[in-house]
Amino acid sequence: MSRIRMLSPSIRWRALVACLWGLAFSSAMARAMSPPALAESIDVLAVIVDFADESRPTDLRYKDGVDHFVPFTVANAQHVFFDGPASTAARYLEMSHGLMTIQGDVIEVTIPLNIGEAELDDWRAAADSAAAGQGYLVANYDRVAYLVPYGYKNQIGLGGALGTWCWASGLNSGNAYLFEYLFNHELGHTIGLSHAHAITPGDTVISNYDQADLMGLADGVHAAAVNQWSKGWLDGARNAIHPIDGNAVYDIHPLADTASQLQVVHIDNHGAHPALGEPHDTWVTYRRPLGFDDHISLVAVDAAGQPLRHRVHVHHAHKSGSPDSYLARSLGVGDQYDTCGLSIQVNSIDAVSAEVEITQSAYAPVAPGLQVWPQGPTSVQAGTLVYYDLDVTNFDVGTGACEAYYHQDVTLPGPGWSAGWTSAGLDIALSLGDMQTFQNFLITAPVGTAPGMYEVSLELTNNGGSGAPVEATVNFPYEVLPVPDYESPTAPTNLVANEFHPNYVVLTWTPSTDNVAVHTYQVFHNGQLLLDGGPTSAYVDFPPPSGGYTPGGTNGYIVYAIDAAGNLSPPSNWAFVGSDTISPTTPTNLTGVVGGNFVALDWDDSTDNVGVANYDVHRNGIFIGTSTTSDWVDTTVFPGFIYEYTVIAWDGYGNPSGESMAFEAVMPPPSAIQVPSITPTGVVLLIGILLGSGLAIRRLDPENGRFTGVSGTSR
Repeated sequence: MSRIRMLSPSIRWRALVACLWGLAFSSAMARAMSPPALAESIDVLAVIVDFADESRPTDLRYKDGVDHFVPFTVANAQHVFFDGPASTAARYLEMSHGLMTIQGDVIEVTIPLNIGEAELDDWRAAADSAAAGQGYLVANYDRVAYLVPYGYKNQIGLGGALGTWCWASGLNSGNAYLFEYLFNHELGHTIGLSHAHAITPGDTVISNYDQADLMGLADGVHAAAVNQWSKGWLDGARNAIHPIDGNAVYDIHPLADTASQLQVVHIDNHGAHPALGEPHDTWVTYRRPLGFDDHISLVAVDAAGQPLRHRVHVHHAHKSGSPDSYLARSLGVGDQYDTCGLSIQVNSIDAVSAEVEITQSAYAPVAPGLQVWPQGPTSVQAGTLVYYDLDVTNFDVGTGACEAYYHQDVTLPGPGWSAGWTSAGLDIALSLGDMQTFQNFLITAPVGTAPGMYEVSLELTNNGGSGAPVEATVNFPYEVLPVPDYESPTAPTNLVANEFHPNYVVLTWTPSTDNVAVHTYQVFHNGQLLLDGGPTSAYVDFPPPSGGYTPGGTNGYIVYAIDAAGNLSPPSNWAFVGSDTISPTTPTNLTGVVGGNFVALDWDDSTDNVGVANYDVHRNGIFIGTSTTSDWVDTTVFPGFIYEYTVIAWDGYGNPSGESMAFEAVMPPPSAIQVPSITPTGVVLLIGILLGSGLAIRRLDPENGRFTGVSGTSR
């Protein structure tokens, strides 16, 4: 009866971890057969905790068919929990069919902690310390149960269990009784028993607890058959497996019968139950006043308002995961329960047994229909999320299931990959003939995955009850693209051409470097591309038709590096053999763009019989720089001046072209500038700087719009 929501955040977290551990453990249990029945003996220490500001209840209630109230003392608690004929120990011994023996000690401690201001672990540690002071070490016990005052239930809940220890408080605020059944319930959690719930009429809503079960709200009855099976307390003689798609009549003896007679019919259902939302098994038992089942209240009823005594009980439980059970109906003579192609009818009930007839309709599971729809590109860089939608269609036939249940198995291409749903759980349930779209199946390849085409495989298995599973598989494509490479290799350097007469030239150079790798080198002869030189830093040029070399003639070479992404390096230096007296053509169409502090020049390429090596840029007749391309940006300019630019082309043999036509750049006037006072020495220095840098000495007069001064001369 753990109320985790009522605990502090840290307590809730520890409780959640414990619950998850329990789920992981229980999900590993197969439904095909019960676990082996092993005898088990448990030592329990029950610690009555008195707080400095809140003492224990005055009375202790227990039930052996009727209510008893005794003073809440150590001796009475020892009798109620361990030693009496209606004790917790006696109850567990009976419902385990003699396999579980419980014995224990009861002590009382007083601790100076206000539980309303202390964490659960704080007061538990204080209680353990006080117990040790009395000679009772909690480490010497298999289980520890703390009995605390009712007044602090808002801080710790009515009760709870974490691993091998549990706590319980009073339930009735008027009388502040510590009910022994709460102790029994929480102790059950520490030995692996799960909750029992109830399904309301219509099989659509689940209430909190089943009143006919120790692990529900009942205060004196057995744990349901599902819990007894999970503990191995139901051997083959007590547990019958109903045949699939069959009809059979069973004599079911009371669940509390200690003889080795059939007590449970286990039915492997088809599909999922609407209330549970996943595939379930059905368990049928007979609850007659016998042993501790005699403690079922005369007024206790199921969710449909039917009494619980002298009745056949129908429970459901998940096929996998937590063994929580769910009471669906209690049936009397002539009553019938139908769900998902399953019919349960009670033919007779007497003091010895109940005759139950069970019919399960035929069911023909088939593979579901699957269609995949990508939401966007499926060819992406590694590490990118790719979204898909999946259409699932139920093509099953027959009436033996409310809906088909498909279990998902995802196969990934390798380590580090991830795939899963944001709109569907691990299992999918569809009604017969239904089609449903599940959105946002996400796939991610780990960063660093090699480029290539990959597939994530999703298999949906229609379990068809215990029949042969039927699978359908769909593949989600995911292509990993190469990482974009925008970085060019460095320029090849130290290009050398050695002419070996009479018929070839050997070229060598220092290799380029690249962020990935150099793919190839391109070798140009007299401006014409020869065949790619490959990845090595050497090339032999022969005369045509295999090369471009002209024996005894003019031969100019230049080399570029290229990576696999097609990024081109800057050119190498020029290397020449032979002689050349032909000059490049004069650069033409010299133009420019004038900015506030720059002039960007551009011109048409010159041509040459060998190749243009570079261009010299002149400003106001003075050389200011060299460019290997047909553009140049001058950033050493000032507002309010006029600059005149020309360009000359050169080939590798030192032949210059003619000088281009001039381009005149008129710089915009300066904005309102505060001119500081300058000493005569400063004026002379400024003029010297301007002359030395080749700057124009003409400036624009903002007042009359005229230019004054003279231009600089060539060096």
